[in-house]
Amino acid sequence: MIIKLENLNVFINNTLIKQDLYLENGIIRYNLSNYDRVIKGDYIVIPGITDLHTHLRERGFEYKETISTANKAALKGGVNTVFAMPNLNPTCDSLKTLKKQEEIYKEADIKIKQFVAITKKQEGKELTDIDNIAKYNRFFSDDGKGVQSEAMMFEAMKYVAKNNGIISAHCEDESELTTNACIHLGKKSKEFNLIGISSKSEYLQIERDLKLAKLTKCHYHVDHISTRQGVDLVRKAKSKGIKVTAEVTPHHLLLSENDIKENDGKYKMNPPLRSEEDRIALIQGIIDGTIDVIATDHAPHSKKEKETTFDKAKFGVVGIEFAFDLLYENLVKKKIITLSKLIQLMTINPTTIFNLESNTITEGKLANIAIFDLNSSRFIRKETILSKGKSTCFEGRHLSSECVMNIIDGEIKYEKENLNA
Repeated sequence: MIIKLENLNVFINNTLIKQDLYLENGIIRYNLSNYDRVIKGDYIVIPGITDLHTHLRERGFEYKETISTANKAALKGGVNTVFAMPNLNPTCDSLKTLKKQEEIYKEADIKIKQFVAITKKQEGKELTDIDNIAKYNRFFSDDGKGVQSEAMMFEAMKYVAKNNGIISAHCEDESELTTNACIHLGKKSKEFNLIGISSKSEYLQIERDLKLAKLTKCHYHVDHISTRQGVDLVRKAKSKGIKVTAEVTPHHLLLSENDIKENDGKYKMNPPLRSEEDRIALIQGIIDGTIDVIATDHAPHSKKEKETTFDKAKFGVVGIEFAFDLLYENLVKKKIITLSKLIQLMTINPTTIFNLESNTITEGKLANIAIFDLNSSRFIRKETILSKGKSTCFEGRHLSSECVMNIIDGEIKYEKENLNA
């Protein structure tokens, strides 16, 4: 089977180039004379998105999400590869639990990489067997909780650095938290009389860990950065040669506490939506390269867990199936960043900084690509979300792009109905 992608904008060498592309039994070709099918339109062809931060929920929380529903949502969003967090039941904190997760993931079309917990059961009391696990898997995170002990994080970084791995850190200093804190400590916490989460809880731990990363030479990756102080710390650390990378989510880039109009749990996430000044600093961070990656922190919950007030709702929002489209609509079309920059942040950069196999569009390689229509028109509606988690603070937003085809390892895994029929 040979498919001709006719006169599409193809992302090659970090630039969108108008050209024909051929897929010969899933292999990328630049010039062929015969073909069986033609796909044409005002489409772009990009490497499949790599999402460095997802919560797939299976095992243990299948009422929130399953591998099947997460797989469908990711494919619809143009996502090729996801990194799954270890806060499952049982926690993914050993070779045994890791290999069980990998067995479950075989049912998925998308590629799934698994983070293993830094501490056993993510309780922060005892390190997992990092030295042994790292021979098999290089990615470690206690996401959902910060590692509170500086000595324990220091030991973890030494082991991870020794094995050329990566620590992906949820930065949260619990000494700066108040019981039942649920929203950013700012004007909205005062307005709704809610207990606020201080920005210090994030940036103090980033500051601590950067010192440890300098000492250990560990690759330290900051999860879902949300504060302007955190961005400044990462920027300075990079200038000093510390091995640090950082990610930001679509919701922290596009929303601030100003967008919270009522005491509504769909706006509750961790870290919380911060001030408008923080949001602007995050935008500047992606523009100047301080922040390397946009990741979704896709975190589905049940209707009961989200459709309530801040103090009662669970932390987390969904977004894997429309993240690229939201950012295209609100950053690219508004000329805040270029389309090429967005593609780099969501496809090339994640695979590069995590030392994965290159996902560039190159002749002779198996195709791992997503095709997006940039002249679509649709709205984010609960009814059309494929994830089990339907709660999003972007409900009702207009989108003018969508993934129309997702090809993984040369096979079409998702195709919009009646595409070029």
